[in-house]
Amino acid sequence: MTTLTSSQIKEHLHQNVCTVVFEKADGTTRKMNCTLNQNVIEMHNLTPVGSGPVYDENQIRVVDVDIMQWRSFKYDKIISFSPELVK
Repeated sequence: MTTLTSSQIKEHLHQNVCTVVFEKADGTTRKMNCTLNQNVIEMHNLTPVGSGPVYDENQIRVVDVDIMQWRSFKYDKIISFSPELVK
C-alpha cells in the first residue's frame, strides 16, 4: 500500500511516466507504466480522460504507455507506486 494520497499520485502522473503495481479485480497482480501527461496524450491522439464514464471515485484512469491505451486501477488496490518510470 502506498503512503501517497490519491491526489499526490495523480499529480505525479500528470508530470511523469510512473510505475504502479496493483491488485486487479480478479486478484492477480499487475505492473503498469502509466501517465496522465497531457503531451503524451496529445502526441498519440488519445481521447481525453474525461470523455468516458467513471464508475468508482476510487478509480484512477491512466494511459498505459506500453500499449498507448486508457486503463484504470483502484487507489485502494495499489501495492507500490514509483513516481518515475522503473524498467
